[in-house]
Amino acid sequence: DSTAELVRRHGVTHLQCTPSLVRLLCLSEEGREALRSVRHLLIGGEAFPQALAGELARRAPGATTTNLYGPTETTIRSSSARVE
Repeated sequence: DSTAELVRRHGVTHLQCTPSLVRLLCLSEEGREALRSVRHLLIGGEAFPQALAGELARRAPGATTTNLYGPTETTIRSSSARVE
């Protein structure tokens, strides 16, 4: 199953992933549809381009997006900031 299908099937409302994965979701109609149900995006693990933040604001308008920063090797976050 694709990530988009899993998000849709399980009614995911909180999604933590890399910018690369969320960019892939934005590229397909199935992914864009899945993003409509997400209420909170936690984005980390690599640089989060400003253009992608703008695209997410259009693709998931009801979602809060938080940019996470921390050592890649762990699940610890050093800082986080809400993306406006």
